Amino acid sequence: MVLHGRKFLTPLADMINYAPRNDDRAASLSNSFTLYHNRDESNGSITGRADRHVQAGKQIFEDYGDVDNSLFLEAHGFVPDENPFHCASITSKFFPTPDELPDALWDSLLALNIFPTNSKKNFPIPSICVKSDGTIEDDRLKAYLKVSALTKMSDQRAKCTESSRSDDYELLTLQCIDYPNSHHALMSLIRSSAANMLCSAQTSLDEDIELLKRLEISMDKGKSKSHREQALIALKFRISDKKILSQLSNVEGQKCSQNDEISIDNFHDRNICDEGQDIIHPNKISTSSLENFKEFLNTLDIRNNMIEPRIVGDDMRLGAFATTDILEGDTYFSIHSDSTISLDTVMNGGYTHQLSSFLSRYKHLRSNGGFYYILLYLMYEKFVSKEKSRFHPYLSILPSIEEMKTSLPLFFSKEKLRFLAGSDMRTRVLIYQKRVSSEYERISSDYELVTIFGADNIRKDYFMWAYAIVDSRSIWWDGKRHLVPLLDLVNCLEFRKSNGVINAPHKTTSDKKKMLAITKATAPFKEGEQLFENYASSNHIYLLYHGFTLINNSYDCAYVSGTKLNVRGHDNIQDMETRLLQHGFDSSTESEFCLKDKKSIDNFANFVRIKYNMRYDVKNGLASDVIETVRNYLRERIDRYKALEGQNSACEINSHAIKAMQAYVQNEKTAFETIYNSLDTFL
Repeated sequence: MVLHGRKFLTPLADMINYAPRNDDRAASLSNSFTLYHNRDESNGSITGRADRHVQAGKQIFEDYGDVDNSLFLEAHGFVPDENPFHCASITSKFFPTPDELPDALWDSLLALNIFPTNSKKNFPIPSICVKSDGTIEDDRLKAYLKVSALTKMSDQRAKCTESSRSDDYELLTLQCIDYPNSHHALMSLIRSSAANMLCSAQTSLDEDIELLKRLEISMDKGKSKSHREQALIALKFRISDKKILSQLSNVEGQKCSQNDEISIDNFHDRNICDEGQDIIHPNKISTSSLENFKEFLNTLDIRNNMIEPRIVGDDMRLGAFATTDILEGDTYFSIHSDSTISLDTVMNGGYTHQLSSFLSRYKHLRSNGGFYYILLYLMYEKFVSKEKSRFHPYLSILPSIEEMKTSLPLFFSKEKLRFLAGSDMRTRVLIYQKRVSSEYERISSDYELVTIFGADNIRKDYFMWAYAIVDSRSIWWDGKRHLVPLLDLVNCLEFRKSNGVINAPHKTTSDKKKMLAITKATAPFKEGEQLFENYASSNHIYLLYHGFTLINNSYDCAYVSGTKLNVRGHDNIQDMETRLLQHGFDSSTESEFCLKDKKSIDNFANFVRIKYNMRYDVKNGLASDVIETVRNYLRERIDRYKALEGQNSACEINSHAIKAMQAYVQNEKTAFETIYNSLDTFL
């Protein structure tokens, strides 16, 4: 038994044979095995738990983890009849090799760091393991295949070649790897390679299946088994590969004709806008759910309340409406802190004693305003307690997982994120997704948490749902996050009041003696009007965590992310770190900026000066020594937008999320152009 990289001989437990759970889970290395097997470091004991229901007297089976058949063959000496995580190995001779590619594409591969800088074009390509849905786990090989597919796409190949001459890595990635239709080009290449490998085999899939039957019959008759057993295992493995190749290529079980010609589809005239165009669903909030929520509000300790929830449809779902005329400065909502979900109420409320006991021992989880306390509590109440939860009526009106898949970037595919092409936000979202996935891997392998929740409730989509709720709906006071029923239905809008002044930022304060959270109106509202608050953030925050973009947003900026220091250009790394700290940066070689005014541009200029190891003496902020470098960067960013312009313009957009991404890119492009054209005024 292998647990967290260590091997153990476990008598009796090692007699449990394999059978997949068939729970439609996504592959997560071997975490699915460790969910049901644990070693207690304090006493060395190993505990195994059933991963499915087993009737008394029946044989126990268990899932060995998310691995392909090669591990079963090499480590256990058998090939399972069924394995949803098997991948078929396609040898490199059925893919374009580097020496077959145009020199310009080879240069692009080197610029993308897919191969080491000094590699030659005869660089060997390993076999590629492909699952039945076309999934390739190796991101580097996947990128190589996407670049290789450009040999059949002349227009996009020219754009890739042109971008490789710039220093803009994001542009290079978008033109050479994540270009329009790249997923379809990849799948076409995989299909043709799978078909060619299948057709080049000496036997067909049907012939192998027939041979397997004959072998099994001969073994049943008691004939010599030793070499036949080996042949049987080898044949099963070959069949498992061919089944995937057949499914990928749509080649039937019979052997292909030697004259069959199977080639990559030509995509140069194809227009596939988005693999994830949303189907617009009717509003998910039912009248009964809303009425249950209203009744639930009556059970909370709400002291002042001048708003009520209503269905508003469109992408807002629900909103808060004034039940009476509200004047600017009126306390329109106040609630006792015990009626909210926060670090304190999770620990003191006693709603889930077992979870509270666990959290009390892990004080580091209290950071970031109690983020993880609230996240784990939400997961438990939503997916374990369900209808028994005190907050069930509130949790029922929150966006569902299915709604989030069409509205929040955390859930978007790379293909869908192409609508952010040109902006650093695309990479920012991918980093966010990767971070959440990494945190899930850590949480899902915690034995004690699995015991508390039950393995079936430690699902990645459940974790992502809770993560998104805490990120998007937290209301802060006294340095802590709170989820506040009803108050969190107040939607965001920035507008000018009758006196021409923009509505002030939302603010909730606390009366610590009375343990009340108090929210006052920042603008007047008439009875029956929807109440709005100014969240006072830039559009990259709104889009990342909330899934919307404000067209007129005084807090918006030109967003810069992924700006890296050239460490190799610095003779003294310690001096570089000192300069970073002097200007308020951490010691990281990467930073992000929100460019909009002199202060933010000065800050960016300081980073650029350090990035290029420029002498700074007493100079600070934007100055003559660095202005041309900053100007060139801004020009490069504007050129990136122009190079990618129109790639999705042919799409018929029926998605609020896609429209929000398009609006975001256009706003950001305008912001960069404004700063570029007025840069001298910031000196």
